[in-house]
Amino acid sequence: MFDRFVRQVSPPLEDRATGVLSLAIWNQPNIILLGDPGAGKSHLFEEAAELSGSLLTARTFLNTPSHSLDGVLFVDALDERRAGRGDNNTIDRMVEKLFEHSPKQVRISCRAQDWLGDTDLAAFRP
Repeated sequence: MFDRFVRQVSPPLEDRATGVLSLAIWNQPNIILLGDPGAGKSHLFEEAAELSGSLLTARTFLNTPSHSLDGVLFVDALDERRAGRGDNNTIDRMVEKLFEHSPKQVRISCRAQDWLGDTDLAAFRP
């Protein structure tokens, strides 16, 4: 299951020699997983959520009432919620909803080409 390799973008690694970490970073409080279509983001989240959390699509997360969630919150397919809408408020709504839920750990997946880099990341910093 956790046999993928990821590149940590933020915060930058002090040792940039390798620049690649195994998913041992899974113990971090919050992770935004970016990847190409078909890279296995959803599959990874499905398997991980079976072990320790709740898996919701971004659309479902944003459109359902807040409720307490045990374990890790996995929010999949942020890009599908944003696609074709020209909606920059999706990230802001996601952050507001996360404050309502107050999960201990959050995992969000998004296609790399739909992620707006530092602009999106800045919304999640609080």
